[in-house]
Amino acid sequence: MRSTLLLLFIIVSSIVMAQPYYADTILDRNAVKANLTDRGILFNDTLNGYAGYEVPKNSFNFAIYAMSFWFGALDANNDLRLAAQKFNVGDYYAGPYSSNSAYSSQFYQDKYSPAIWNVSKQQVEAHMMEYSLNAFVANPDPVILNWPANGDTFIGVADDLAPYVDVNNDGIYDPYAGDYPDIKGCETTYIIFNDDAGPHTQSGGEKLGIEVHLMLYQYATNNYLDTTTFIDMRVVNRGNNVLNDFRTAIYMDADIGNNQDDFTGCDTLRNLMYTYNGDAVDETNGGNLGYGVDAPCLAIKCLNDSMENFGYYTGLGGFGYPYTDPGGAVEYWNYMNGLWQDGSPWYYGGAGFTGSPGSTTTQTTYMFSGYPELGTGWSEVTNNNFPGDRRTFMTVQDAVMLPGDERQIDYVILTAFGGDHLTSVARMRELADSAQVFYDNFNDFCDDVLALDEHQDEVIAFELYPNPSNGSFNVSLPEGLNQAKIVITDLAGKIVYSEQAIDGKQITLNSSAGVYLVSIVNNEFSSTKKLVIE
Repeated sequence: MRSTLLLLFIIVSSIVMAQPYYADTILDRNAVKANLTDRGILFNDTLNGYAGYEVPKNSFNFAIYAMSFWFGALDANNDLRLAAQKFNVGDYYAGPYSSNSAYSSQFYQDKYSPAIWNVSKQQVEAHMMEYSLNAFVANPDPVILNWPANGDTFIGVADDLAPYVDVNNDGIYDPYAGDYPDIKGCETTYIIFNDDAGPHTQSGGEKLGIEVHLMLYQYATNNYLDTTTFIDMRVVNRGNNVLNDFRTAIYMDADIGNNQDDFTGCDTLRNLMYTYNGDAVDETNGGNLGYGVDAPCLAIKCLNDSMENFGYYTGLGGFGYPYTDPGGAVEYWNYMNGLWQDGSPWYYGGAGFTGSPGSTTTQTTYMFSGYPELGTGWSEVTNNNFPGDRRTFMTVQDAVMLPGDERQIDYVILTAFGGDHLTSVARMRELADSAQVFYDNFNDFCDDVLALDEHQDEVIAFELYPNPSNGSFNVSLPEGLNQAKIVITDLAGKIVYSEQAIDGKQITLNSSAGVYLVSIVNNEFSSTKKLVIE
């Protein structure tokens, strides 16, 4: 009987792991509405098969149909190991890697099903504020309490999972003691998935034993960041295989409104790939609402690594294999190495292969690397291509991943409106430069008025003067305010001042010039204002 029950458990567990279950959420803190899942498919409504990157949100205009990541490497025996998806789940499974394969256990499922977490800046700030007032947090917000900071080693999960601020530096995530998620932007979605919990039904590749962490975040602003989404990706080799020539590719099916009239290209100097409308007007096509004459350019830029190759496929001009969707692990791997599905080289000019009009005998690893807005170099415009549905991928530089090694790769998704389909490409290059400067000089300030007051039922009316100041300023408080505290933090969340709040009190901060958050809190209410020190 025990053997029968054990066999039944194994069969049921296999069925559970084989199910195409996923959890999804929406990140829409700024002017972008992005559908996300915990099994590696991004920006797609996978249940209904719809596009899932709406920009501007509530416009019913979509710029991305789906996005995912491809990972590949050669093991110590020179055998290919690969995990990849396009539109459908299959190679990735929700939750962290388990060294003892406890994926089907109820304990694992309870903790990591779903494996997707949303946290906003104001939730974190409210948590910090309560801790600064009371030196503890009585009832942490559930999204902060359930943050996946430490994994449970009993079920084979690594102890170090999602990043957090450890207030007392004890190495244990304890929100009651003031610890909180270390997030970016006005709002963050955090996702963990692995390639080990089940078969690779999309690529057919052998498992790598990797764990992938995605932090997607947005800023609500009045500039280009309002239509921008950032992605920080951490890949960890949790398995026992040495992964040589480890490669990561970002795959995107960008549909600029109407998915049948697009062009694509890359910028090797800026490490980005982009898709833009292939003609002057983006018409509505079936259920895909067109953008009209002001069709944007949609780009993905790698912020901290170099682009090794950029490719596309589409069936351009009626061509079929080997210029179409990859059908197995070797074909994915060929694309990730700057080759066509059958392993043949890419050639500069034409559609990228011998025999296409305009092709040369010069090999390349970068498709359409010219400037269509200027009419120079090799682009779909200068080659007089027919617009159509474009699917693109960009591979970053290879590396060796020993067991336990990590790779951090950061991306930004940019949407550039330029007034017409070609000016939007020029505008996109400008935004790419701005995003790189923002990333290199990171200042994680949420310039979102709602972020300060969204979770406050009532606020304390107080004034700061002068503001801006040279570091010395006064606080004016309303009458009858009892047992309040004034807490001042920098934009990184570090507390630089904390004292009892007194009406008319002059405060002097010996702090560098910049923007600070001044909060008045008591046991019932709180309010925050920005202070500028010149």
